[in-house]
Amino acid sequence: MKTVLSANDYPNVYEYETALLKEQGIAINSDRVYSVPSSDGQRHYQVKFVGRSEDGFAKLWDCNCAAARNGKTCKHIKLVAEIVNYASDQFGYE
Repeated sequence: MKTVLSANDYPNVYEYETALLKEQGIAINSDRVYSVPSSDGQRHYQVKFVGRSEDGFAKLWDCNCAAARNGKTCKHIKLVAEIVNYASDQFGYE
């Protein structure tokens, strides 16, 4: 992931994650609900963290875009998941 932000400049993973999301134009609407702009900037899609798989390894996400409604993992989910995972990795979390 490309970013100019360093985890060393933030006191905790939440603040770093929030800064990374903001850098990408993504807002946090509420706990684990993200507003992701569309490619053309005309719309925003809601990406929500809905939990973990039964084995506890996979994170499960939902998005209100057409691709996700059709059962695909959309680019909005991929972007949010990449940022959240990257921030966690920088602070040594899984």
